[in-house]
Amino acid sequence: MHNVTVNTPVTADQIVVEAGATLTQTNNLTLASGAGDDLTVSGTWNWSGNYLYGPGFARIAPGGWLNLTTSSYKYFTTDITNDGTIDFQEGIFRFEDFKTVINNGTFLLGRKPILSAWESWAPVHLPITVA
Repeated sequence: MHNVTVNTPVTADQIVVEAGATLTQTNNLTLASGAGDDLTVSGTWNWSGNYLYGPGFARIAPGGWLNLTTSSYKYFTTDITNDGTIDFQEGIFRFEDFKTVINNGTFLLGRKPILSAWESWAPVHLPITVA
């Protein structure tokens, strides 16, 4: 399987992280808005910091994982739908520009996470499990 690291700012569309593959984000990722899902994660997405920009949107598919790692800020200005698992153990997950996380899967919160909204109220649609 493939492993891709975003360590410089990148703009992309129609990104697919297949089961067994890994996307590691350490810098800004901008999702362009084409037809369909702009980022679909069936494998693993390790996000350690910086921005996920729109106008596109992201989807964690059933069986997919989004790991929010490190104590750094993770900002997003795009909608995220979770049908898999979001594992948020520490750091700050900051909603901007009226964006939303729709959680249809599992959303794990560790002991040190902070959900933050800037310039907007951006809801997380439950359920959320505290690990």
